[in-house]
Amino acid sequence: MIKIDDDLTTIHMTRGDWTNDEYDRIAFYFPIWDYEEEEETKYEFQLTDELSFYIYEKKGYTKKPITTLTWNISDYFETATTTPIIPFDELEDIFEETSKPKTYFYELKLNHHTTIIGSDEDGDKKLIVYPSTYEGGSE
Repeated sequence: MIKIDDDLTTIHMTRGDWTNDEYDRIAFYFPIWDYEEEEETKYEFQLTDELSFYIYEKKGYTKKPITTLTWNISDYFETATTTPIIPFDELEDIFEETSKPKTYFYELKLNHHTTIIGSDEDGDKKLIVYPSTYEGGSE
């Protein structure tokens, strides 16, 4: 399972599910304000752009990330795009096995310096990882 909450930033995923090609990535867009047109538009990611997905222990933004996934737009696309993906196929060995859901914080950055998604006035951005045997009940 990979799903996004109604807040469009909280990611839920079940450990072990990212081997399925259909469910191992999330597409997104980066809204920017066009001052000339006075409207929101989508940033067009170029083939040379690099995206980084930083994962931190919960409440650990001030510490070193536990992992960083970095990829180029050209790794997944042949032309510029407004909706790149976050590939999760490399995460299986990163999260420890646990019997309960575990919450991490994350940031998504463009070219290592522009934060696309991260801590803001709405709070920290959460990645909640469920054990592969979790069925939604409490133990």
